Amino acid sequence: MTATARRLNITEDMIKKRPRGGGAGTGTWDEIVVPNNYRLVCSKAEDYEGKEGKPGGWIVSHEIETSTGPCVFRTWLSFSVKARWKLVDVFEAHGIDLRKVGIAEADPNDLIGTDCGGFVDFPRDRNGEPTSDYRDIIEFFPLVEEDDIAEPASAEEPFEPGTAPDTELEEPEVL
Repeated sequence: MTATARRLNITEDMIKKRPRGGGAGTGTWDEIVVPNNYRLVCSKAEDYEGKEGKPGGWIVSHEIETSTGPCVFRTWLSFSVKARWKLVDVFEAHGIDLRKVGIAEADPNDLIGTDCGGFVDFPRDRNGEPTSDYRDIIEFFPLVEEDDIAEPASAEEPFEPGTAPDTELEEPEVL
């Protein structure tokens, strides 16, 4: 399968150089200090197509608010049997229980406007080395205490790689 060439209108605003982050939005990615836990707000849910035109799953967008606007992370939640655990985890983090054996009704639009926690870091290999300089939501979890959630760094104090604050992360409760 090949992509179709398109004629695009590119404006000056689209060319602005932004720090590399992990998604879209108007936020300053340098304010997302990793590794850290953040409060995420679900802002969008959309369908994506799988093989042979069948429904593949949902793309769910989460935002972290920074001093210059939101930084948006997109997460693909697949309907495939091997990847459905992630879909269940995201819904659970938003307080929607899908941990029941059998057929479950799930509507990603129920996530929009709700919040959860997210552990944000660079993707890492088995040796703990970053595999990318793009930030990603590594794990979703229900918010229990706001004290466990980091605030984005100030835009006046830019983040320098390797200077993440020392934080002890608690293991999430296994249900």
